Amino acid sequence: MKIHGTAKGGALSKKDFGVAFGGNGGTPFSDDSDLKAYYKFNETSGNILNSSESDESIGSSAELLVTGATYNDTTSPFGYGMSFDGSNDFAAVASSKSIFNFMHSAAADFSINMCIKYAGEGDDFIFVDGENGEGVRTGSNEAANFRGYTQNAAGDLCGTVTAASFFPNTTSFFFVAMTYDQSSGNWAMWRDGVKIETDAKTGNTPSSNDSANVMNLARRADGGHYTVLTIAEASIWNRKLTDDEIEELYNDGNGKQIYV
Repeated sequence: MKIHGTAKGGALSKKDFGVAFGGNGGTPFSDDSDLKAYYKFNETSGNILNSSESDESIGSSAELLVTGATYNDTTSPFGYGMSFDGSNDFAAVASSKSIFNFMHSAAADFSINMCIKYAGEGDDFIFVDGENGEGVRTGSNEAANFRGYTQNAAGDLCGTVTAASFFPNTTSFFFVAMTYDQSSGNWAMWRDGVKIETDAKTGNTPSSNDSANVMNLARRADGGHYTVLTIAEASIWNRKLTDDEIEELYNDGNGKQIYV
């Protein structure tokens, strides 16, 4: 049974009494505190729900509206997922530009974790709300290197991490995690539970103005540059996941659901 206090020290919620069991034999994920958004991608129609039960969840305002993507892709290690064709498929938050501001503030401290099959052959995008403006980007650059970065309102890079040859192939699923801590200035990337890249922040200062765009998945946030991608079990956190937690989510290649 999972028993712990809430992130703000308030009353216990349903997740604290065993409802929020992870996959693989009902073993719970160690700690869902500060889990802002959790997308399972196991829907068969409609919006992609934010399934987080954390006290720090941003709730239904983080749901993704789907355009053209294919539901019920069963090829991931979880047996479910969503695929995007790189032509006109994408998903996006409906309207709010502010809900992911914590990722590019002066106190930014966040993690992104996901199971993906990704072409990444050029200027491609996974999660992005700030291309050439305030916000965050994950994806690949023109040199096909996997990359994450944060920007301020002036379009200045505040933190960036780049890994060459991050994906050995474009036909397998990989478990990817990225963490950033503005106070220490460290970006890090994991692939399949192993940290394989770290980079330092730049000298530019982030701010907590609203993002340049709403959060988009599988296309550039201001339109175009659609991405060939299949994704399952993606999570966005307002804290750095530990090495052990990232390894736990990788789970020897089987993956682990945060909640069933």
